[in-house]
Amino acid sequence: MKQQFESTGKKLRLDNHQRRNLAKRGKAMGWAQLQKYATLVRAETILGWHRKLIALKYTGKRVVRTDRQECMEVIREPFVKLAEENMGWGYGRIQGALSNLGYKVSMTTVGNILRAKGIIPSPERGKQSNWKTFVRSQMDVMSVADFFTVEVWTLRGLVRYYVFFVMNLAKRQVEIVHIGCQVNGAVMSQLARNMTDSYDGCLKAARFFVCDHDALYTKEFRQILTNAGVEVIQTRVGCP
Repeated sequence: MKQQFESTGKKLRLDNHQRRNLAKRGKAMGWAQLQKYATLVRAETILGWHRKLIALKYTGKRVVRTDRQECMEVIREPFVKLAEENMGWGYGRIQGALSNLGYKVSMTTVGNILRAKGIIPSPERGKQSNWKTFVRSQMDVMSVADFFTVEVWTLRGLVRYYVFFVMNLAKRQVEIVHIGCQVNGAVMSQLARNMTDSYDGCLKAARFFVCDHDALYTKEFRQILTNAGVEVIQTRVGCP
């Protein structure tokens, strides 16, 4: 190992087997001998590996894998997904849906799994819907929008262009709606009409439009979207 280090000059990367061998021999040599002969690895590091080796051998934490535990790990995700996407479903309804998928569990098991994940029973669950749950349940009909800038060298020098884009959350599809060095309320109003066009508008199938509090989202811009059946949701001030 020393010859390898001297020939390459690079830091040695030891695997766990090599660390265990060094830890066993280092512990047998003792602190004084290690300080004298350990040149590639410090004596403190070798003895630290030995302490970790002992801790792993005598730890009381053992994960017992049974067929039932493995089955519960597989169905735990559908449990949580059904509860979050269907706020009005109780334990019995979720149990029936899982039975249709081929999983036979009791309502007590359903309740235990959901409580462990911090999901309260129905109907209280429907009264405490959070933003994450709302986005997940409405992702197919939700679009988000934002601006970013690009510095472009032109004959007049460096010019800043504004890029306005809209992304469909479910499809992860981004559409560039506008690129220009001048953006104002009149331009945004025309963009709103283009986006809500019933033939090729990027918001023709959307129900929710999420944006921030940029001044370019004028009252007229938001009113055009609302008249087209698209609800405008503005995020909190300062929210990234």
